[in-house]
Amino acid sequence: MIEVCFPTDRSGFAVALRAFVDASAQGDIFCVAGIAFGFGRARKAQSRWRQLFSPRVIHMTDLHSRRGEFEGITPDEGGQILKDCVSIVNKHMQFFAISSCRISEMKENLQVPETGDPIMDAISKGVSSPYAWCVHTVMHHLGHLSHLHSGSRSGISYVIEAGDLGQGKVKEYIRFVEDHPYPAFRAMYGFDGASFVEKQGKEVLLQASDILCWEWAKHLLRKDQGKGVRPPLNAIFGGLEETSQKYGLTGASQKPGRGIASHYEGDKWAESLRDLCNEYSSPDTNQLASLYRENG
Repeated sequence: MIEVCFPTDRSGFAVALRAFVDASAQGDIFCVAGIAFGFGRARKAQSRWRQLFSPRVIHMTDLHSRRGEFEGITPDEGGQILKDCVSIVNKHMQFFAISSCRISEMKENLQVPETGDPIMDAISKGVSSPYAWCVHTVMHHLGHLSHLHSGSRSGISYVIEAGDLGQGKVKEYIRFVEDHPYPAFRAMYGFDGASFVEKQGKEVLLQASDILCWEWAKHLLRKDQGKGVRPPLNAIFGGLEETSQKYGLTGASQKPGRGIASHYEGDKWAESLRDLCNEYSSPDTNQLASLYRENG
């Protein structure tokens, strides 16, 4: 059963949104990924996932290191499990998005103070941590991709794993977007609602987003070592093309509309973060707060 993913008319897309962070074993990368499925495709993907893997829960950190539920499996067995996971994703997903950043850069340069203004402080929660920034940007990408696929910036029901680091403020921000009468952010994210659920529960497609998160974070760390793209990530992208940008790196699928990734790092990005903090903390420059007041 996957009804929690969708509005009652079973329309639009469900996005399983998953965050991955490992500041020790995998370095300094924070990553959030979301994979969108239509209702019929999600139902088939859920069914196939359970057939192959239940009652195991696919944690990429455990699968890669062959520990926990995967203790004792051979490298070939682990490789086959990952191939089966990627096969399900590629067969049933409609599009995906990834956002990542350097934790150290965000902590050093992202200092958004509370102002006492309820609207300004509510909006700032959407960008006030590595988790918040990555959720905001990945949802923005997904809203754009939903428009490409359906012609509408609406219809995404977000399914977000509960308990991730920094989620409290993000949950407040998402409820603000959900409840406030000004529709601009809902349209930007293609937002039709959000549920916060446990990955160990019935929303097994969160495990698919975990794989995408882990593979992208691993890819960024491998790039630092001069290594190439791992086959699972390249397969999900349908061919990964990368471009250096002013604020970091963009990864795109060779297949238009399939998926996009944004990685934020570097001196220009740190400068932009400081400017963002100044903008969000001033009533004279916080244009989003002004728009909310004018349209509330």
